[in-house]
Amino acid sequence: MQPGIDAEIRTAAASRIRRRLVQPLLQRMELRADQQPELRVKIAIAALLGSTSIRSHGSLAGIAAASPGELPALAADIALRFLTNQDQ
Repeated sequence: MQPGIDAEIRTAAASRIRRRLVQPLLQRMELRADQQPELRVKIAIAALLGSTSIRSHGSLAGIAAASPGELPALAADIALRFLTNQDQ
């Protein structure tokens, strides 16, 4: 969310993000508390939203050039590994 947004709008948006994105992902993850599941979920959401923003603005040529199916598949794979702690 951009700076300068009304506090009421910011609170409503944060609540919706939590209800629609964070909570459903937390319910599906099998992470212990010491693995910081909520932080992992929020970082994954931020990364996926960020890649979408970068793609739409053309900021990074490789992301902008990825096919419509390629980017979501790679992003989902990375997010899943991050969220399920598969690399540790």
